[in-house]
Amino acid sequence: MNQKNNMQLKILQWNVWYKEDPQKILQLLRETTWDVCCLQEIDVSNSLDVSKFLKKELGAEGHYVTAQDWDDKPRGYAAQGNMILSRVSFTDATHCFVQDYNKEKTTDFTKEGRVAVSITLETPQPLQIVTVHLSYNHKFHETEQKLKEEEQLLSYLKTIKKPFVLTGDFNITPKSHLIEELSKSYQHLGPDYSEPTWTTKPFSYNGFEEDKLNWRLDYAFGSKDINVISAEVVSTDVSDHLPLLVTIEV
Repeated sequence: MNQKNNMQLKILQWNVWYKEDPQKILQLLRETTWDVCCLQEIDVSNSLDVSKFLKKELGAEGHYVTAQDWDDKPRGYAAQGNMILSRVSFTDATHCFVQDYNKEKTTDFTKEGRVAVSITLETPQPLQIVTVHLSYNHKFHETEQKLKEEEQLLSYLKTIKKPFVLTGDFNITPKSHLIEELSKSYQHLGPDYSEPTWTTKPFSYNGFEEDKLNWRLDYAFGSKDINVISAEVVSTDVSDHLPLLVTIEV
């Protein structure tokens, strides 16, 4: 590509935490410089659709897809999914379920629908952005169910024929099977695996207790033709996850 046509992009990856105050989420997104923002745990309730709220307040275009919804709102919201916000024009807003939507409206984290959301940026060379929120399993173990979900994601990535970036809360550690498989064909965009992203809030579920920033669960990968300029973990007490901010050149 001709050097003068190169373009730098700042991509923010963040699980915003379904319990968080949307106004605090909005404040961080206003204070952080980004071109594309990949978000997980975007919730919809009777009082507020967070996806529409963020698009309106930030003046950005976006693509939101519900991963799972519930008739009786067992956690206080009616639906939850993933969204990509972009200040760059995009086309081909699509999605792919890596774990099927559960028609039984389960409250089991491991059985909820899981969706990869995708857009194609109108950059000098079209760039596909994909974001996903994979299932939580006890202490982030890769169960048979989780491995199947990961294989669905890997199969989907193989269908992408253009440069791409994948971000998400994978709910796995850097030594996991999925990270090993992604590293064979794609590049880790950073930051270093030693930098944790979870948890900033006390966590207690099925006997697993954690209240310290001890785990790396959030990642950014990309095709090998992407040039990484910088990558960092963003410090904040908003959400139980810390955001990643990756600057690339396409």
